[in-house]
Amino acid sequence: MPPVPIPFMEFPTAVIAFSMLGFEILQGIKTYVGSKVTQQVDHVMVNENGLRIGVRHTKEGKLELLVDEEELREKEGIELKEFEENVQKKYQYTQLMERLQAEGYTVVEETEEANETIRLVVRRWR
Repeated sequence: MPPVPIPFMEFPTAVIAFSMLGFEILQGIKTYVGSKVTQQVDHVMVNENGLRIGVRHTKEGKLELLVDEEELREKEGIELKEFEENVQKKYQYTQLMERLQAEGYTVVEETEEANETIRLVVRRWR
């Protein structure tokens, strides 16, 4: 399957987002092996179910993900679109938390609504 472009701008933030989804970088592994493709990548990540994702940096400053759709269905029980949405949500959450921390805010309360909306109460002491 062709790479799935995900518009991350900062790799460290993406790593945090993927770790929230249970992925970790396999140190020293630079080859992604799927059922129908083997490609050189910058990083390979794996989760506890054994799902592997290849990650490449593009010239445009984005990351491309290589995900085997069959393996995704088999190991995670979800379709590619749902996986992409989960990744985007965690990335956006991570970006927001980093920005709040950088601006001196502390999260006082965090709740997740039934519709998956996250409600944050933050405080900043001056």
